[in-house]
Amino acid sequence: MQNLGVFGDRRTRGDLLAERIDALIEERGLRPGELIGTKDELRVWSGNARATVNEAVRILSDRGRVVARPGPGGGLFVAQGSSLVALGRSLLDVGGKAGYIRDVMAVRDHLEELVIREAVRHRTAADITELRRIVGALEELSDRPAEFIAQIWELHARIAEITPNAVLSDLYGWLLGSMRSTVMGVRRPADQTEEYLQVRIRAHTTLVDVIESGDEERVPEALRIHSLAHR
Repeated sequence: MQNLGVFGDRRTRGDLLAERIDALIEERGLRPGELIGTKDELRVWSGNARATVNEAVRILSDRGRVVARPGPGGGLFVAQGSSLVALGRSLLDVGGKAGYIRDVMAVRDHLEELVIREAVRHRTAADITELRRIVGALEELSDRPAEFIAQIWELHARIAEITPNAVLSDLYGWLLGSMRSTVMGVRRPADQTEEYLQVRIRAHTTLVDVIESGDEERVPEALRIHSLAHR
């Protein structure tokens, strides 16, 4: 019997289910990109509650073991490998630094609302002109995944430059710089449709619209749209 120590087994149901799904991948001999199943199928197979399945999926996603894709034809797929990080429906090749980049992205996401609110408060006409130029170029880059994502990052970096808070601007810029310098390539999965790309373009255009408006009450909804566009 496994020695669990004086504190017992502290693994959650999600941890245990993640182990079962990991074992299932091996038992079926599933290769990168192949479907493991939908969340509902995994719930029925495991006998666990929906919340437990969601926790297990998050754990496996954080480990770079699986990729969850929403919508028709979606489900849980075997990840391409530890060198890849999912960003919406794009896969970033980060040369084995997947865990580090996920941490960078998590911190950046927590700063996002503050950066946008600062931009709403302090934007100038020159700032808006530049933001419009950057977001306007996304359309012509939609068939070039690496350049498309680079342009989105340029937009976010320019937004972060608006704040007079130098610490916030420098920290956010450093996080984006870390992501840019680590990414070795971008892959576009088959389910990344033109419609999905248009959703991302509209989401970033909405951010610029809200910044130009100067209306802070519109920030939460713009960020909600932005978040949905990255799923």
